Amino acid sequence: MPIHPLTISTTAAMIRNVPHISSHTSKISLQSCLTFNSVFQQPNEHIGSSNIATPTFSSSATTKTTTSSSLPSVAPSLVTNPSKPSFSSNSNTPRRKSNGGSARSNNHNNNNNNNHRNNNNTGSNHQQKRNFHTSQNRYSNSNTTSSAKTSNTSAASAASSALPDFQKLTKNVPKHNLPYFKQLMAFDECLAHNSFFDPKTGDVPGGTAQFWDSVEKIMPLYDDLLITGELNQRRIDELISLLRNGLRMHRFELSKLKKNIDRDLNSPLQQIQAYLKNSIIKISNDIVNDESSSSSSSNYISNSVSSATNPLFSLNKTITTNNITNVNINNIKISSRGLTNLFKAFTDMGLIDEAAIIWNKGKKDPKLYDLFTSESVLGSILTLLVENKEFNFQEIWSIYETIKKSKNENDIIHSELQVAMIRACLLKNKTEKALEIFKEITSDVLKFYSDKNSSPPVAVKNYMTMAHLSFIGYCQDFETANIFFNDSFENQMPYLTPIQINYVKKFMSNTWKNTKDFNKVSQIWVSTWKYFENNKKSTTAISSSLNDAYLDIFFEKFDNFNNEAAIELKKLLKNYSEIKSMDEPFFNCLITKSKKWENVNVFQSIVKVADLYNFPKTNVYHRCVLKASGSVELPIDEIFVLFKRLINSNIQLGSNHLTNADWFAFRDATIHSKFLDGEKIDLYFKLFKVCCKHFLNLQNFKLYMNLDIGLDQRYRKVFDEFQRVNIDDVNLKELQWFNKCNAIVKYWNNRGVDI
Repeated sequence: MPIHPLTISTTAAMIRNVPHISSHTSKISLQSCLTFNSVFQQPNEHIGSSNIATPTFSSSATTKTTTSSSLPSVAPSLVTNPSKPSFSSNSNTPRRKSNGGSARSNNHNNNNNNNHRNNNNTGSNHQQKRNFHTSQNRYSNSNTTSSAKTSNTSAASAASSALPDFQKLTKNVPKHNLPYFKQLMAFDECLAHNSFFDPKTGDVPGGTAQFWDSVEKIMPLYDDLLITGELNQRRIDELISLLRNGLRMHRFELSKLKKNIDRDLNSPLQQIQAYLKNSIIKISNDIVNDESSSSSSSNYISNSVSSATNPLFSLNKTITTNNITNVNINNIKISSRGLTNLFKAFTDMGLIDEAAIIWNKGKKDPKLYDLFTSESVLGSILTLLVENKEFNFQEIWSIYETIKKSKNENDIIHSELQVAMIRACLLKNKTEKALEIFKEITSDVLKFYSDKNSSPPVAVKNYMTMAHLSFIGYCQDFETANIFFNDSFENQMPYLTPIQINYVKKFMSNTWKNTKDFNKVSQIWVSTWKYFENNKKSTTAISSSLNDAYLDIFFEKFDNFNNEAAIELKKLLKNYSEIKSMDEPFFNCLITKSKKWENVNVFQSIVKVADLYNFPKTNVYHRCVLKASGSVELPIDEIFVLFKRLINSNIQLGSNHLTNADWFAFRDATIHSKFLDGEKIDLYFKLFKVCCKHFLNLQNFKLYMNLDIGLDQRYRKVFDEFQRVNIDDVNLKELQWFNKCNAIVKYWNNRGVDI
């Protein structure tokens, strides 16, 4: 047999000078480092493919563990082996829904672009064509701002030590002569487009186009006007209301997208979310005058004040830079209603830690203490603090008692605060105090309205419902929580008692944490599913959320696969199939959680069961399966089949490129697998070469390469010698349906690599 010029010793010489991998990425031994020749060209190389095996559950099946010090070397796949079939696509190419089954062409892309342009009259498209980005580093549409401390420039705090009191300087100046009059009128016009938002239709009176125009324009105006003192309480309250409605509309647009659609960081919806988030954090910092969030006072002053071109100082001789003295300005003003709305916006975004930072700073300021500890504000922030379980109960209780004592005999404490206090008490095992407040919010209120021969308004009853649900989700005593849980099914209370998934999940978690009784957890899970099925309220979202929480506990209880675990898993499948039809979210959760067992028989059996039930499967399911395959010792031909299934699913859904989620799933199945071997490395780089031109963009492509090299520095040698990676045996006809990224093709062509 003729010897190929690239021998093992040659490959070793090529990579011997590459430093050894660090300890935290030591999945690959030095031996495997010397066998990377398997990804380079050798004649007559063929690798086989087969259908996925489907053995049944067996507790006797063993699972191997690959140590970091020894690794099977890459299979010598470059040696001639005519008996091994090649990777190929034997199945019929699926028909793409979006264009009637014809291969994607440039004309097709042009048509899509035209269709998109013709549909710009919808609310979502008004969002899509906006660029929520402002200059001069005022805001950022990146996700780097994650806390109040790291937010962008805070104009008020930066200027507080060096700017004058504009209200005094402009006291005798007519409004229309003010140098910032146009900005002020534009700001008010933006606020005028804030109005009622219908969460069912997403409609806003006046149209979504004008609304998003206002959202886009208002924050730069806010920056310009911040030092003028014109941003009074009313304007700040309405500004926060406008931004919070923007969050609601953004959430509505997300809800219209397909389930689990890929969220590219550069998408318009992501940019809008980042813009709204950064705007709300900036306003919050300005309220508490947070100097740490400002770049520097001098920079802001030089940019906003002393510049001869600044519109605030270019129109009126009464106000010039000569008037600038070291006079402090007050923080921007906000009412308790506005601040409550602000903290609710933090709740909408899930920014619990950021809200806690703002609240703690505000209540430490003597000028802001009363505002930040007012009744409605305390109710909104306490709702957030309860979620991260980090709050001083004695401090909160003391503030609550102070508010309570300040009330007259017939005055009622704000119900939102009472609900939040119930949750705080329950989390700290103050069940008796929680029951006392529950009596105040239910029995006492009902008696109050009964004495008046009237019925409580719907809003009042809604707070009763929230108090009831709080006992289900937050009570640490199982018996007490279970009473409220069972009462919800009977529907005999004077207020509505719906079963809500978020509270049921907390109930299951608390039950497991406090009792370690898995049977009780299972009873809650089964009862909840029966309720939703009997009332025809089951949805894929409920299935995904409820099953995810239950299976978390299941695999914590049975953390190792054995006879008992096998029996319980069969019992789980039986119970679920008797309650409702099998669905994708359940199996997505199951296949993902079962990775913990690292058992190939379990993995293959779950895939087989899913195939037998024949429920509709999206690309999300195929990603979960492919990703989970990396947790077991699965042959590479089966991994290749799983990858093709994912590709076919994407084609059927009309995808035109390989997404981040697709490729990360394949990485987890191969070079990021816990059971890494040479064949998986071989397969990964072969498919990388075949598929890379169908990645979304050059940015993603470089991201994957950097991650691979970061995983093991010796992979750099493979990319450096990419022309020699043999792909003759890989045949993926399905890729014809995907677009090519010309930038990636050009990248390789410039390096003499044909792809």
